[in-house]
Amino acid sequence: MSETAQAHSSRTPHPATSQRTKTLLVDDSPIMLELLRRIMDQEPGFEIVGTAGDGHQALLSAASLGPELVLMDLHMPHLNGAQVTQCLKEFDHPPAVFIVTANDIPAARQMCAAAGADAFITKSADLSAQLHSKLHEWLSKRPPLSNGAAKSSGKRTSPLTCNARIPAAEHFGHPHCDQPVLSSPAARACASRRFPSRN
Repeated sequence: MSETAQAHSSRTPHPATSQRTKTLLVDDSPIMLELLRRIMDQEPGFEIVGTAGDGHQALLSAASLGPELVLMDLHMPHLNGAQVTQCLKEFDHPPAVFIVTANDIPAARQMCAAAGADAFITKSADLSAQLHSKLHEWLSKRPPLSNGAAKSSGKRTSPLTCNARIPAAEHFGHPHCDQPVLSSPAARACASRRFPSRN
């Protein structure tokens, strides 16, 4: 048995589910999309229903495909991952959103928490292990879905109608950001509870 197979077989099995979880992968790097696909192919009970390479495409794909889970890059063209997350959370049946980013700084965690992200994962050597752990945690807490519950009939189906006010990713921590709640004590406390630093 290969080292990869041994590592995978030693992981904690995910909670049993009666259906495959529809998953959308979002990243502007084709290499990263392929890596995420390979990692998710090792996770039983998940089905990759589509990919997107920027924020606009992510929203359109989510509206048409109705994923239950979105793995989302943070730095992307058009809309960043936090802006897309805020829009997705306005859907009638919003998907879970896991931010997957190389930008592991407090301001990024604050912004993603404020947008409603369900998990914050760093692009590092242990990416596969992080993702497996977060998936297990999410599945353990997720209530059973009724038939058809995963289909999105989003209130916001286009970037043009989304009312996202999360600032651009390059403005992390800037005093003139369009989302003042990000610098508030409540936002910092929320981020530290939901996405504790790995340092």
